[in-house]
Amino acid sequence: MSLNLIRASDGTGEAVRASVTAIRAPGSTTINVDAVTNWPDTFVATTGDLLASGALDPATVLVFKGSLSGSTIVIDTIAPGYTDEGNAVGDVVLLKPSTLWADNVRDTLAVSLDDDGTLKAGAVDNAAALASNVVTTAKILDASVPNAKLATGSGEPGGAWTAYTPTLSGYSGAPTVVGRWTQVGKTVTVTVAVSGTSNATTKYFTYPVAPATWQDGIRFALFNTSNGTTTMVGAATHRTSTPNIEVYRGFNQGTATSTLTGWAASGTAEYSATFTYQAE
Repeated sequence: MSLNLIRASDGTGEAVRASVTAIRAPGSTTINVDAVTNWPDTFVATTGDLLASGALDPATVLVFKGSLSGSTIVIDTIAPGYTDEGNAVGDVVLLKPSTLWADNVRDTLAVSLDDDGTLKAGAVDNAAALASNVVTTAKILDASVPNAKLATGSGEPGGAWTAYTPTLSGYSGAPTVVGRWTQVGKTVTVTVAVSGTSNATTKYFTYPVAPATWQDGIRFALFNTSNGTTTMVGAATHRTSTPNIEVYRGFNQGTATSTLTGWAASGTAEYSATFTYQAE
């Protein structure tokens, strides 16, 4: 069985009716003809003598699977139920529906289809049909991916936040640090809490993911305690060129400008914040 055997032409036009130009002995597989214009490379063909009515003489008909060798027709397999009587000059060879042709159509379709025309189980190679890294955004229906379908591993959009320990400045010993972050696309959300013994008036901590540089100098609020004094609302400033986040214990408000208050260089220094920034 073969899909190519179903073809009735090479696709460029009607396949001509070929006339035999030399006697072919029974059992010979080569038929010399006058033309094979528009014939496909492989086919199911019928040959025989024409009656005066223009119909094929049933006593001479031979149906076979064949192929072309240049301008010569080659008999590859004779259909069941036929006896090869050879060919006389003037016999014809033509492509037309026959029992063998119809059986080939059925056998080819039956590879993938059940009798009612539906696909057989296993007819589609799912691994090949849905190969890795081929599904684009346009193929996904809007609002169709529920939270349950999101990966829940650490660092995944639907997963647990990733723990991290930022690098700190302004502390002696080993301060207590709790840091976690999550990222969706370029948006990073961070929560951090630090408590320890201060040894400097300036402090900073590092990012979990490198930031986009346009955020340099942008501030956000945090809660803090410095040497026993709780300020409640302090400030932190993105320094993407460093890159780190500078931490201050409060604002000094002026009439036209504001300055940031540093830390006591001793005692307990604590701060905590949750903020969002853009990754590079």
